[in-house]
Amino acid sequence: MDFIYDSQGSSSVEIEKAISRIYLAPASVDALFEIVVNRSKRVEGKGKYLIDRVKNREIKRIEVAEKYVVKTFRKIAFSSPFINKLHPFYRELASIIIDSDDYRKCLAFIYKSSKLIEKIAREHIREIKRSQSIKDIVKLRKAFFGRLKSILECIVRIRKYQLEFLKLPSINPQLNSVIIAGAPNVGKSSILKRLTSAKPEIKPYPFTTKEIIVGHMKLNDKIIQVIDTPGLLDRPLEEKNEIEQKAILALKHFRGLLLYVFDPTESCGFLIEYQCLIFKELLEWFPYFQKVVVLNKSDVFTDQHLTKLFSICPIIRNHEIVKVSALKGANIDLLKRVINEKI
Repeated sequence: MDFIYDSQGSSSVEIEKAISRIYLAPASVDALFEIVVNRSKRVEGKGKYLIDRVKNREIKRIEVAEKYVVKTFRKIAFSSPFINKLHPFYRELASIIIDSDDYRKCLAFIYKSSKLIEKIAREHIREIKRSQSIKDIVKLRKAFFGRLKSILECIVRIRKYQLEFLKLPSINPQLNSVIIAGAPNVGKSSILKRLTSAKPEIKPYPFTTKEIIVGHMKLNDKIIQVIDTPGLLDRPLEEKNEIEQKAILALKHFRGLLLYVFDPTESCGFLIEYQCLIFKELLEWFPYFQKVVVLNKSDVFTDQHLTKLFSICPIIRNHEIVKVSALKGANIDLLKRVINEKI
């Protein structure tokens, strides 16, 4: 059969299973080839005459090598994620971190190579059976192993892609989601920790040098995924590189709630004008998300701070506003109730 990709996107809940099933290709061609050679050396030939024993031994060596490599190649090919079977969110992430077309070609080549190895093995075994010279028999076996090693070169590329897949964050786009955004140091991670009962799970984010933090909260029997994306949603568009912009597009596959965190005191190091600019851009980036404006540091901000905030960024009045203190835990229960209502 041909190596075909299913065009139907599977449920995103399968992503962790898909990644956990990956049979990682060997680190190098030499490493795999050494295993194959060592396995083949263990066999012995049988036969009444010397030439029969040599034929039997060399045929077995080829068969052992062929079966091991074919099995390895097919495990690699069928355990690696099929791009077109992933949720659109993960398809877009994959397109950011790898060359998707080359990845598909590489997987297909590995599967086709497994069939080619079977064919080459049959050819050399047939020639060995016809040979009447021990020298020719050994030469044919060596020729098979030489061709085999040249085919093994493809594992280097596929391993590189597999390692990139292993970096993908464990996020489920189909869960109710809360994405926390805001300028740096406004208290996003502190709010996430207050909202989630479990210790937040920190994952490397494949398209920035920073990290994504994922936590989960349970509200009225609903599991809600809470995501903080430092470095991704905390800067204006013109400050983002092309990869980060693509990553934001991938996040558009989520549905849920966007919590935008302001620091009215500006003690985060960013002016209200800057914080407002990011907020306005996110309104455009995520038009389908419900939005809640979170005013953090209620334990220290004053009426004067709020007056300045509403004056500079009056658009926030169009959204529900919750005043909290992530440091003190003030109004976190209120924020949870608002999240529950919006979700």
